[in-house]
Amino acid sequence: MFSSPLLPLPAGLEIATIETVDDLLVVHVVSTKVKVCCPLCFCLAKRRHSRYTRVVADLPCAGFRVQLRLQMRKFFCDNADCSRSIFTERVPAFIEPWHLCAHDPSSYHGASLGARGHGVASGPR
Repeated sequence: MFSSPLLPLPAGLEIATIETVDDLLVVHVVSTKVKVCCPLCFCLAKRRHSRYTRVVADLPCAGFRVQLRLQMRKFFCDNADCSRSIFTERVPAFIEPWHLCAHDPSSYHGASLGARGHGVASGPR
């Protein structure tokens, strides 16, 4: 695993692999966080529930569409007073929960949004 000056990631995330498929650049990112807290009660999680791959788009780079595949982990919240029993680790410095894009499209203008003008590099719809 490594980091890259071309794709700076926040602490706790690292690039596992990078591959190209036609005009698509796929970057596999994994979490390396040692401590994860429940986003509701902020108690430290001790037990991992599962993991899944979250796919998000980023802005095109050098003629390639960019797709980030984030290996995310789910944890149990063992706090009996918390209403959330299972949660997914958060990476708010990188992408907010439920967002499909690794950037804020409102911070880009016109031509920067890509040919279709909707801001995500996810390919045809």
